[in-house]
Amino acid sequence: MLLTGGVVLTGLLMRDLNLIAPLITMIFLIAYMVINVVLLAEESLGLMSFRPTLRLPRLVPLLGATGCLFAMFIVNATFSLVAVGVVTGIYLWIVWQGTIPRAGTVRSGIFVAFAEWAAGKVIELDMSARRAWKPSLLMPVEDPATIRGEFSLLVDVCGPEGTIKFLGLATRDTVAELVPRFQRLCASFQKNGVMATSSIVDTAGFVPGTLTGLQALGSAFFRPNILLLNFPRDPARREEFGEVIREASRLDVGVLLLAMHEKAGLGMAKVVNVWIAPRNVTTPMADYLRANNLNLTLLTAIRLAKAWRAELNLITVVPRQEEEAGARVHIEELRDLCRIDNGATTRVMVGEFRACVRQAPQSDMDIMGLRRGPDLDFVHEMVEATRSSCMFAADSGLESALA
Repeated sequence: MLLTGGVVLTGLLMRDLNLIAPLITMIFLIAYMVINVVLLAEESLGLMSFRPTLRLPRLVPLLGATGCLFAMFIVNATFSLVAVGVVTGIYLWIVWQGTIPRAGTVRSGIFVAFAEWAAGKVIELDMSARRAWKPSLLMPVEDPATIRGEFSLLVDVCGPEGTIKFLGLATRDTVAELVPRFQRLCASFQKNGVMATSSIVDTAGFVPGTLTGLQALGSAFFRPNILLLNFPRDPARREEFGEVIREASRLDVGVLLLAMHEKAGLGMAKVVNVWIAPRNVTTPMADYLRANNLNLTLLTAIRLAKAWRAELNLITVVPRQEEEAGARVHIEELRDLCRIDNGATTRVMVGEFRACVRQAPQSDMDIMGLRRGPDLDFVHEMVEATRSSCMFAADSGLESALA
């Protein structure tokens, strides 16, 4: 009432109602346009909740909305832009305040319909395009509390366009107890710009639950392309982890095995070492990367170094001094083909591999390809030798550092 009174009083004091008539007209035309847009959206989505007793062809609201917009600019183009800007600003302010329901609205229906349309188009295309690759992690978790220590690392590896799917294994707690805990965990990741979802599996153990999740999600539309595992400190569990890694390889899912140093953790998050196997010059680069699990290794290292703004060291080890020059040429070719930042440092070390690991520059994360088998005793040995947390990668065959 006060606003209306103010508008009327202003018009009377100006002694010319024609000055404010265009503004009043804009308000009515915007109202009519939005009604038509809502009707068009409801008709197009085909929602069961939209059952009007008077059905109109979609052409009617389309013409109505277009006509209102056209009439606004015919009356006064300047007032039209101002009115649209004010309405848009009010809407964005309401969204920012969080007073619009997230579910059960036309907005959610529009997003679902658009996602379904996009999904249908993607199915017609090649979903395994290497240039379109981005990390989509599947992480089996028995206790959500264990994620707290790795939270920032997961955000840095995935963010901002990657996703995380937590596979909750109800081995100690019930499904009902785990669901709200995983919901809060996913909400924390989403606040940090990473889309996270969860599924809970009622299982008798780690291996059956993880294998069930891997096999079931293999047919999902956006299936995970990386299985992230925490290295088991208990040597008795290493065999079962080897079984899970072999199954992931069979299903064309990459593996990141995270072995956190018990005392160092992530350190200062300022230095990343990437260990690169020597290369036979006759081996094509693509075959060499695939054979040594270096595609996922390099992609992960690049993402982590970028997120940390860290120093990136590319390290290779050769047994004899006369091989050093050839190894350096190989690393430079690798840097060029994989488009690794010029700020990265190339280091060629001469000697026995394990001895060189102990002499390498101290890092906060060492990343290397996972040995065939996999050799989990080697993983434990490397954590001790590097004195830092380590990450071991196994390619799925669907990613490429050359793309």
